[in-house]
Amino acid sequence: MLDIARPIPQGNSIWAQTLQWFQTTFSISSSPSAVHLCHGICSVLDKGPLEDTLKVFARFMEDNPREVVTFIIENVGEFNAEEIVPSFVAAQLDRYAFVPSFAPKPEKAAYEWPTLAEMIERDQRLVVFIDNKADTERVPYILPEWEYMMEIPYANISPVSQFGCDQERPRDGVPRDLLVVNHFVYNRLTIGKTNIDSPLSAWQVEEQGYNSLESLLKHVDTCKNTWGDRVPNYIVLDYYNIGNDSLFKVVDQINGF
Repeated sequence: MLDIARPIPQGNSIWAQTLQWFQTTFSISSSPSAVHLCHGICSVLDKGPLEDTLKVFARFMEDNPREVVTFIIENVGEFNAEEIVPSFVAAQLDRYAFVPSFAPKPEKAAYEWPTLAEMIERDQRLVVFIDNKADTERVPYILPEWEYMMEIPYANISPVSQFGCDQERPRDGVPRDLLVVNHFVYNRLTIGKTNIDSPLSAWQVEEQGYNSLESLLKHVDTCKNTWGDRVPNYIVLDYYNIGNDSLFKVVDQINGF
């Protein structure tokens, strides 16, 4: 998942020392660098221009012509789809973008998705979703996430004995084609009536065994039971490298390997 936001303006290439929440009222630059990868606070959690990260993926896709990649963009900066395009063009990733041949259906399900082999053959190996501000008439390859995807709860508070799989987003109760399983956990600090959630550290994840093969398979089985033997399309967790490759083993098992 990619969180995108507007960077706090710089003066003489030095970041301001005061902490500020990201704002969406700054003027929009014509440069792709106007779109940055931030998780809320660009002055602290700024990974730089979106374009730079997309170039890394472009190199990966060029070197691995049989790999299919999906982006799920959390558009915290409220960018219009056309404002994001220059970053994809500059990174030369737009040439791989998947454009559906089907129109959205009212029932939000049963789209005619191509197989992975067909996507590889067409070299449309990059699927891009965004949670808001999609405009497929102007940018046909940045797809509205909630037309196609549903997510299960993401506010899993430690300790977690059983991960659930009920639909949380969208909250209309109508299943979508693609199922996103959130398998990450937060610490929660409660001050008065305010809850402050922060991700577990790597050692806490390892200590609690959340990324273990047993934990992941149990969660997948819960989703199968909830959705009638349906398997997840995407598994989202923190610290994918913790758990002795458990994530990759689970994905291989889901895919029948």
